[in-house]
Amino acid sequence: MSLLLVVLLACGEKAPDRVALGPVEAATVVDVSVFSGEGDAALPHQDVFIEEGRIRGLGPTGTQPPRGRVVAGAGRTLLPGLIDAHVHITAAPFMPGALHLPDVSDNLQAWLVAGVTMVYDMGGPPRMVAATVRKLASGEQLGPRVRWSTATITVPGGHPIRAIKALLPRPLGSMLAGQVPVIAHPDEADALVAELLRDGPEAVKIIADNLPSDTPKMDAPRLTALVAAAHARGKRAFVHVQREEDALMAAQAGADALVHGILGGRLSEEGAAALGRAGLPIVWTGSGFDATERLARGQWTASAMDRALFPAALLATMEGAAGLGLGSAPVVGQFAAELSPLRADWGENLRRAARAGVPILVGSDSPLPADLPGSSLHAELQWLVEQGLSPAEALRGATSAAARLYDESDRGVIAAGKVADLLLVEGDPLTDIGATAAIVQVWQGGRAVQRLR
Repeated sequence: MSLLLVVLLACGEKAPDRVALGPVEAATVVDVSVFSGEGDAALPHQDVFIEEGRIRGLGPTGTQPPRGRVVAGAGRTLLPGLIDAHVHITAAPFMPGALHLPDVSDNLQAWLVAGVTMVYDMGGPPRMVAATVRKLASGEQLGPRVRWSTATITVPGGHPIRAIKALLPRPLGSMLAGQVPVIAHPDEADALVAELLRDGPEAVKIIADNLPSDTPKMDAPRLTALVAAAHARGKRAFVHVQREEDALMAAQAGADALVHGILGGRLSEEGAAALGRAGLPIVWTGSGFDATERLARGQWTASAMDRALFPAALLATMEGAAGLGLGSAPVVGQFAAELSPLRADWGENLRRAARAGVPILVGSDSPLPADLPGSSLHAELQWLVEQGLSPAEALRGATSAAARLYDESDRGVIAAGKVADLLLVEGDPLTDIGATAAIVQVWQGGRAVQRLR
């Protein structure tokens, strides 16, 4: 990252804090239904004990006296803290050309308010992400736990270079686009990956598709060389795809996960079966694509959670006819227009992949215009259920299954001894997935999240 860019980002106006964290305390959630993050059902009438930042036990209501602060659980469901498996913590949710810099702190705190206690950053400015991770670890910054990948590796002129230039005002867009790592030949893979891992990322992110369709695209030799270089250094390789051919190429190359679903055409039964045999998790991000397409047609409206989390002035730049500005913008407008005829296949593609045994993880790709931090993960859960997943399948994809992507065995489930990253909601999200947005309390490491605004 250039010195000028660091200065520009440092000078951005910081929003006031959204949250504070209470002390690590003892607490008991009494008479609550518990969805552990695994299985298909919740366990009713449970008392859950939290001490020293961990879940110390759970059992039928009344079998042990409550300890510490008592939290009423009747009529409510306790879930593991949600995991957003595809975000960009340094991005900003503004329309193309907006003269507004990202507020990383505000992004992170929005996720936490929304019950998202862990996120996977899928490609951002490495030094900026690394600095944020250090601040989170020291307590200087409040937000979810962040696991992160390298900046996205693409081919010369490939995605996201053109999109960055289109979305951001000059000279910021050109400066950031110039920071995107590119690979011209397979022989460059080893040195490129070694260089990108110096800042400490935990995985390698690779772009295998082309957005929009006239953008240069990765080929199999370069992709295979990049995945091999990541694995040689003990790192996972996450591959950005859109079409069946991209996904199968990534599976053949040995990728560890796909970080978009099949949203660029039809997924055949044969292709779904091949992905199922590969056991390759897919972070689907369907609602983000849906929001982009509706935004560009002037048909996006904010959700209730969007309105609860974000100022009306921001939402007004996107809702209704205001969104037509994205549709007329270069590059991103073309991409949005290309999505419209593809929408009819999205639900069947998801169902075919799930039937074939493909693990479906939940990610938002936020923040982007109309794809806002925190609320967009709840929109993705809703979208997945509307397209055919059961609520339990969707919730596993945002808890236990997502935790396995980074071997986060201490999180993503409710069980004795696990970290007390928890979400308490009104109602039963296993019968109404929208209940995940009816948030009563969030805990991070046993500390209650206290909303300030």
